[in-house]
Amino acid sequence: MVQEKTTPAAGSRESLLLEWALTCETGASSVTLAAAAVGMTPCHCFPPFDMHDSHKCEQLAERCPFVVDALPGLIERDPRWAKWEGRIREAAARAGAAAQNGEAPGAGRPRKEGGGTMSNVFEGAADARQTDRVDEPMSRFRPRYRALTDADKALHDAIKAKAAQLEALFEQVKPGRYRSLGLTALEESVMWTVKELTS
Repeated sequence: MVQEKTTPAAGSRESLLLEWALTCETGASSVTLAAAAVGMTPCHCFPPFDMHDSHKCEQLAERCPFVVDALPGLIERDPRWAKWEGRIREAAARAGAAAQNGEAPGAGRPRKEGGGTMSNVFEGAADARQTDRVDEPMSRFRPRYRALTDADKALHDAIKAKAAQLEALFEQVKPGRYRSLGLTALEESVMWTVKELTS
């Protein structure tokens, strides 16, 4: 039997989430949050993996503040979500305040001097651990991190997105020692590759 496709009603949660998904690059964690927000039980529970994933969830919460209702269920399924709960709730609260002031989503997000949304995790300028030079000399123990180019950032995001897809495939295999070893090897390969990319 062929299931008839339906278009979400304008202004519904589904339509808002669809609009969000079509206007930005989504990550596995933000898709998990979006699915849970409309009552779906995701096959895999992807908590934010790093600050980049957390930022995607914050963007989603700014656009669709109702997603915070899904957080308790996700935390129950995977406690790692609790680490990012505060940031996601703060983003939704900023969106609510911006909406009351008649501003667009994201208007309440912290901004750096000179305008524009902050593109890194620092609340303002980089601290002493991060340089603004892309040619910063690197050592094995990285006392300072070099600045990444736009191409570096895009490749970094693509690597982590593909890794999340592989993780989802690996988790379809029955649990066992070899699956665990495979997931650990995947995690390690991404770690070393990203270290090379950012060195």
